[in-house]
Amino acid sequence: MTDELFEAGAQAAVISPSAYLKDPNYRFEMQLVKAMRWSGPVIGLGHPGEALGIGRILTNEDDWKSAAAKLAEMATYIICIPSSRPGTLWEIDYLLHGGFIRKTTFVMPATPPQGLFRRKPFALKDDWARLVIEARNRGVFFPDYQNENLLFCLGPEHSLRTEKFNLTSYRSLRNGIRRLTKKMDV
Repeated sequence: MTDELFEAGAQAAVISPSAYLKDPNYRFEMQLVKAMRWSGPVIGLGHPGEALGIGRILTNEDDWKSAAAKLAEMATYIICIPSSRPGTLWEIDYLLHGGFIRKTTFVMPATPPQGLFRRKPFALKDDWARLVIEARNRGVFFPDYQNENLLFCLGPEHSLRTEKFNLTSYRSLRNGIRRLTKKMDV
């Protein structure tokens, strides 16, 4: 939830997964709201008004974890764009140990075309490789990075269900989430 962007050295200019929530060209956040409107409100942490779409609960560095925990407990569905950042790893640990992983759908974003975003570089593929290692250290298996938009859910005995989706289509996103959660018996 504290996905600050950071420099990735001299690597290719790509972006943080959270940038999808703010980019007007892809409008992932708006697509998510449209996709999930059948299930109830879509709420996340952050500053109200920082982006259109998802309702925001204002938090700070001292209380975001308790706010995230409360949201997870109350949520029907949890959508997570994972990364190897410490805050996101805390969230994944909470979802695993709190028994919320079965109602969680993870999003693997494709790398957007270069030059699309005016943000600091972020090595998405490298971050995902670190994430896969961190997940394995926690006893779960995330898929290796594929440069395509992918939804996935973790199941019993290290099973993994995946669905590709079209980032510009809320129906594609909704149908992918529905298929995954139906398979996982949410």
